[in-house]
Amino acid sequence: MARVLSIEIGYLLTRVCELDFKSKAPKVYKSFTVPTLGGVMDDGAVDPDLHYVEGIRSALRENGVKTKKVVFSITSSKIATREVMIPAVKENRIAALVKANASDYFPVDLSQFKIAYSILDTIGDKKEGNQQYKMQVYAIPGHMLDGYYALAASLRLEVVGFDYGINSIYNVMKKDCATGTTLIAKIDERSVQVMVIKEQQIVFTRNVAYGVEEALQTVMESVAWGNIHSLRQTLKVTEQYLCIDLEDKGLPENRPVSPSLEEATQINVTEALMPMITGLARVIDYYVSRGGNEPIDKVMITGIGTNFTGMARLLQKEIEYQVAAIKKVEGMNLERYFKDGFFGEYLACIGAAMSPLGFATEDEKSKKTSVEVLPDKANLMPLAILVCVGGIVVAGALAAVSILGYRTAVNEQVRMNNRIAELEPVEIIYTDYLQAQYTNNKLTYFQYNTVTPNEELVAFINEMEEKMPSSLMVQSFNADLEGVTISFTVENKDDAAWVIQQFRTFDTVEEVGVSSITDTGAVMDGQVISDEPMVSLTVAITYKGSDAQAAIAAADAAAAQAAADAAAAESQTETE
Repeated sequence: MARVLSIEIGYLLTRVCELDFKSKAPKVYKSFTVPTLGGVMDDGAVDPDLHYVEGIRSALRENGVKTKKVVFSITSSKIATREVMIPAVKENRIAALVKANASDYFPVDLSQFKIAYSILDTIGDKKEGNQQYKMQVYAIPGHMLDGYYALAASLRLEVVGFDYGINSIYNVMKKDCATGTTLIAKIDERSVQVMVIKEQQIVFTRNVAYGVEEALQTVMESVAWGNIHSLRQTLKVTEQYLCIDLEDKGLPENRPVSPSLEEATQINVTEALMPMITGLARVIDYYVSRGGNEPIDKVMITGIGTNFTGMARLLQKEIEYQVAAIKKVEGMNLERYFKDGFFGEYLACIGAAMSPLGFATEDEKSKKTSVEVLPDKANLMPLAILVCVGGIVVAGALAAVSILGYRTAVNEQVRMNNRIAELEPVEIIYTDYLQAQYTNNKLTYFQYNTVTPNEELVAFINEMEEKMPSSLMVQSFNADLEGVTISFTVENKDDAAWVIQQFRTFDTVEEVGVSSITDTGAVMDGQVISDEPMVSLTVAITYKGSDAQAAIAAADAAAAQAAADAAAAESQTETE
């Protein structure tokens, strides 16, 4: 079976695997990491320098890697995704159909993006003629792939595919998620990729903009477990020792009077992890609060963050779900290939090689083979004379063509120099145009970044003033980026039901969920609970279209940023 190199570039480490390509249960032959130098990685975009390339080249030599084909797994907030439905057409027509409808999925300039897709499920009955494909469609800025092509060229490797990080993990884990609802969190250096899989289908994805980089730095700078000189050594320490505070020693009431160096470091490491844990908890709360979602049966973690001993227990305390690290994958026996270490940080590399999405794939060029036919010995002399004469004739013809071509080139150069002199004033106008275009694209990017669903708050309050009864008394009102939570009282349950129905008629409201309800006018043991009966409610309200607007804004912002960067580069080239 053909082998391939699968590479995932993180902010601190670049992970490399050599394994079988497009296999359902790939065998891993080599796995190692290379430090990612500062400035190489920026939200999925790669800018490789000579030192970084030489580091990977040396690692390939040291590990005896001979494979010349490579696939990359990319994670970036600039990659837009959409879940869509298309008719169940023949497999060779799916790509054309997705491309034809791509402008409906992503309302941006698609000339700046590359499109890929994966089929999630088949819905309907083929016999009844209503069969459809449920698909996930992805759009990645085209310029983002340039850095990966440059890296592959520097390493003399051939790019055979690209994959999205979430899809890479899904390829590995979908068999383990055949039943129930599973949340998988891939904890990286500066982010956490979250996806919920229900019966082998991705139903929810989010990105948390915090990771474990600061916690790793805290361990590296401490001498609680000896002197540490490298990131790989830091990861070994986090595996061998408990670097996390699981006894809440960091709380004021539990903080030791004179903590040891180890206890102080554990407290500092846990504090560095809290932004990541809080972000993950918010994503889970948001998923659970959405109407119609299936409850989460289990939470599984992977990535570099799971190298921390006790990470699963710490998360379990904070999010109140059973949490376990992925240490075994059904049908793959990966633990056999990673006997000396934890394979969680290589999971995206493994998944990318199994079934990459194939951003920017090109049609294969036709391959030609040639066969030499040797003449008989008796005919060698006439053939030699013929070849010699033919060579002299061809050499004379080439010389004549070269002289003629040289004179033509000289004349063309003179003409072009004259033309450049004529058009020189236009250069100033063109430069001003490029600068204005660059400024406009930057402003557009900033504008899209200010779009939040919370902008519906004023319209929501105005609707409340118009539609709510005067007997409604608001006790508390909390708003966030996705919606509002309101606690209020009314006189009886009929009024409560009417108010909830009114909320559902708001132009700005997508979903209304009742968190709690208390009726002090109820009768208990033959007695009314309160002399002044009232009904107290707490409702959680989600703005209409918040997910779609946020996703569109993110995609449009990415397009504006890409156009701005391209204009800036072109302007710089013209100036030089």
